[in-house]
Amino acid sequence: MTVKERTESNIEEVKLCERIYGCIPEKPIHLTVDTVSEDRGFAAGTATLREMRMIFDFEGETESLPMISVIPNSVKKHPAIIYLSEGLSVPDRYLPAEEIAERGYAIFIISFDKVRESKIKRSSVLPTEPNCTNKKRNAPGELALLAWSAMRVTDFITKLDCIDKSKIAVAGHGLLGRGALLTAAFDERVSFVIANDSLSLGLCEDISHAVNILPELFSNEYSQSDIDTDPHGILLLLCKDKHILVGTAEDDPRSNPNKELEYLASLIKSGVPKERISYHSRNGSHYLSRADWKVYLDYIDKI
Repeated sequence: MTVKERTESNIEEVKLCERIYGCIPEKPIHLTVDTVSEDRGFAAGTATLREMRMIFDFEGETESLPMISVIPNSVKKHPAIIYLSEGLSVPDRYLPAEEIAERGYAIFIISFDKVRESKIKRSSVLPTEPNCTNKKRNAPGELALLAWSAMRVTDFITKLDCIDKSKIAVAGHGLLGRGALLTAAFDERVSFVIANDSLSLGLCEDISHAVNILPELFSNEYSQSDIDTDPHGILLLLCKDKHILVGTAEDDPRSNPNKELEYLASLIKSGVPKERISYHSRNGSHYLSRADWKVYLDYIDKI
């Protein structure tokens, strides 16, 4: 389902999503990806680690974001994971990149911190959706900018011959699980979305409380008083044509597994095949562990 088709078939959900997060900006005029450094001996020579920079052209103004890729050296098409990280490093405590690459997956990492530090929000960008008419009111919050940045990674990797275009996943842990859902909701090229320990699929607390604490995540003029629909389930509804993979930690005091299961059950009731929804719960605290990754990769491997 393309963005246009999703807009036409889910117009009310799209409008509500835009009022909460702001509009996803449109594509830049040009995207260039430069390699800053390269290590072909990563993971004992089984993969290549690259530090890269995405350069965006907005009507003559350029902005950039760093990105890291880990791509197996074997000659085959690899499923790809776009990983939304807080920082930008390999190794990362939540991302066992060597083990994931050894399973044949290509990894592309972008940093939420770098997105927040960037000047992209001040670039001359326009809304993607035709119903997004009030640019000031619906200016993208930081989660929408993160989703836009992840979509630019998809622009890049779909041009790589080594990538299996039918198996592109976007993954996030905690708050960034909501960023992964927002990306998948508006990127038709993403087939899998992974939301791990995402605190009731993004934020466990009441969203009005979240707006008060982290207003920069949302649209400029978002007001809880204007919303009469559960905002947590909106992203799931917009991801209903994807494979949705959700994980929770039983000892995470901020988790809400009952609410997560309620959301997922409502998707199945709406007609989403239960085979396209994966939910797992494990012992332990708030973390994206190797055990979590194994569940997610095992699922993707079977598709």
